[in-house]
Amino acid sequence: MTEQEKQQLREDIKAGKVNIDELYEKYDKNLPYMFTYEERKIKEPNLTIEEYEEDVINDKITILFWQMGWEEF
Repeated sequence: MTEQEKQQLREDIKAGKVNIDELYEKYDKNLPYMFTYEERKIKEPNLTIEEYEEDVINDKITILFWQMGWEEF
């Protein structure tokens, strides 16, 4: 996969055009455990739900790409 294709996939996932959870199933990869908003809020009192949701998506993308060997972790 080229860098341009990876970037496009990242953008499509963030825009909701591609479901990241379905990609984990398609490629038979383990979906990582993600701390809940409440768990993270304990350590990061100023964390907003929007920031949390963005972090979760970015983390899922990064970990999937790493599992696929598309980028170094």
